[in-house]
Amino acid sequence: MIYAIGNIAQKVVGIIMLPIYTQLLTPADYGVIGMITFVLSLAEIALGAQLVQAVPKYFHDKNQLKDKNAVVFSGLLITFLGTTLVSLGLFSARENLSFILFNTNDLSLVVGLFSILVLNQAVQYHGLTYIRLLEKPFLYTSICIIKLITQLSLNIYFVVILEMGILGVALSAAISSTIFAILLMTYTVKGTGWNFQKDITKKMMQEYSDIV
Repeated sequence: MIYAIGNIAQKVVGIIMLPIYTQLLTPADYGVIGMITFVLSLAEIALGAQLVQAVPKYFHDKNQLKDKNAVVFSGLLITFLGTTLVSLGLFSARENLSFILFNTNDLSLVVGLFSILVLNQAVQYHGLTYIRLLEKPFLYTSICIIKLITQLSLNIYFVVILEMGILGVALSAAISSTIFAILLMTYTVKGTGWNFQKDITKKMMQEYSDIV
């Protein structure tokens, strides 16, 4: 139940902001957000090496703490490198993507800001998974609730106060995700140490490719 509260907190921002969005955003803005999110999700699945799906299995297969830490850190490192390349590629191609998707370059900054989420969300998910593996439900839920408050505050500031529209939504998402990606990555590396193991990484990458 404690984990459920945290999971709900991660998804509830859009619901809470919905009455405000319907007043300040146009249907076209919703369409832009939906299209960008869809394209980024495809790129994330096809190109981003997210090994977090394989981490819990190999984590519990190991008996030694050093090996368990190696599983988490190795998965995080590959995830970080893979999604960084994808995010940089999408950000560099933001003008072309904006024109291809919307027949205009005016949304290139919005596309670029959303592309950062490919990296940030992958790192966040990995960090939260590590916390669950450590069986720390209160820490997990506390982080999710603090993130919820941060996202809501930024959304209200950029969308309501500054009236930045869809750009405000993109800025809010990029800033909040960057903050928590850095915090969770720091927490994970501090807990596991710089403990990379090549053989474990190969096995997890094979597991990930089978899932995909």
